[in-house]
Amino acid sequence: MTCECGCGKLVKIGRRFINRHHFRTDEHKQKMSRYMKGNKQGLGYKHTEEAKRKIGEASIGNQHAFGMKHTDEWKQKMSEVHKGNQYGLGSKHTEEWKRQNSIRNRGKKFPGRVQSEESNKKRSKTLMGRKYPGRKQTEESNRKRSETLKGRISPMRGRQQTEEARRIISEVSRRCWADPEYRSKTVSAIMKGNKITPNRPETELLELLNTLHPKEWKFVGDGEVVFDGRSPDFMNIKDKCLLVEMFGDYWHKGQDPQDRINMFTPFGFSTLVVWEKELKDQPKLIGRINKFVEENSASAH
Repeated sequence: MTCECGCGKLVKIGRRFINRHHFRTDEHKQKMSRYMKGNKQGLGYKHTEEAKRKIGEASIGNQHAFGMKHTDEWKQKMSEVHKGNQYGLGSKHTEEWKRQNSIRNRGKKFPGRVQSEESNKKRSKTLMGRKYPGRKQTEESNRKRSETLKGRISPMRGRQQTEEARRIISEVSRRCWADPEYRSKTVSAIMKGNKITPNRPETELLELLNTLHPKEWKFVGDGEVVFDGRSPDFMNIKDKCLLVEMFGDYWHKGQDPQDRINMFTPFGFSTLVVWEKELKDQPKLIGRINKFVEENSASAH
């Protein structure tokens, strides 16, 4: 015989429901609805001013409440009672208990609990770059959230941080960005989140590279590869020690290509910087690319 709530589970002979499953039935919900109608002992009930006054008078002098202080005599008695009581001392929780406790406390906040620097560093490394594959909101869920948030004013609007808070945030940020691993992972995550794709000059250069050396060059300027916070434009996936950078005539005006070359040299990469205007003279550019590949491939071997 199955439970009458509709869950489909088997019940003991002579019973209609699994324990507490009768709460799921419409019959029980209607009964509770009739009971709660007119019942003031519940959510939203407010005491009258007269009731508040009486409660206040009754509480005057009542020490059995928050802030109560124990006498020295009471403390001495409790100390004697607990002497030799080893209950809980050295006790270890089972793995099952730890798992269930973790589920219960998930999402809860514990004000006043200050984590150590070592603990924060471990948590930061654990969470860095974590992905949640497959977790996608439905269109209906997005629509409901949008309607819920319409007209809602952000609690941060107009709020200004104190000078002390700004100083602390600045120091923490400076300390994090001084870590090359943190800087590279953060830049990579930002660039991937922005879904960067090759622009027109970069697309032309990539086509030329793969025409000269088929299936050897790849666009990695979307944050796929980051060295010390800087992502190169193209990488040779066959040799993996050659990089090509595209410098736009407008965006890189006044920059020294040697600075970019020196930036990737400590990581064992040889870099060729191509200016956007060089795309107009492809025969000359082809000669530069072939010479760069031949010289550095020979030196690598």
